[in-house]
Amino acid sequence: MIEDAIRTRLLAAAGVTALVGDRIYWRRAPHGTTYPCLAFRRQGTDPVRAMGTDTGLQLSRWLFIAIGHLAGQAKDVMAAVKTALNRLHDTTVDGVFIDSIFLDDTVDVDLDDVEQSDAIGQVYRINYRE
Repeated sequence: MIEDAIRTRLLAAAGVTALVGDRIYWRRAPHGTTYPCLAFRRQGTDPVRAMGTDTGLQLSRWLFIAIGHLAGQAKDVMAAVKTALNRLHDTTVDGVFIDSIFLDDTVDVDLDDVEQSDAIGQVYRINYRE
């Protein structure tokens, strides 16, 4: 599944794991998680069509949220994520073909349920085939 492929790619990136270790979570970080950490979730997926034909590719939008307790931690994590993911193309991870990944947007994240947190989000467009 694409979720597993994304996590595998991030765990293989030394810059990411140097900052968050294996604290990379699908959807939401568990309560009591040690920071910094990274969570990601799908925002939507559409099939890619060309000349009225289904290409087998999916175009999806993913929100990645880095959370830290110290100023700048989240920014450092997101810089490492950008290095690991942005402009990745024509590769297969965990049996999922990744056609392309592009950074689409950087967004502010307000985490009311996490006291004294530093958080930032990035939205990526991921074209893939499972």
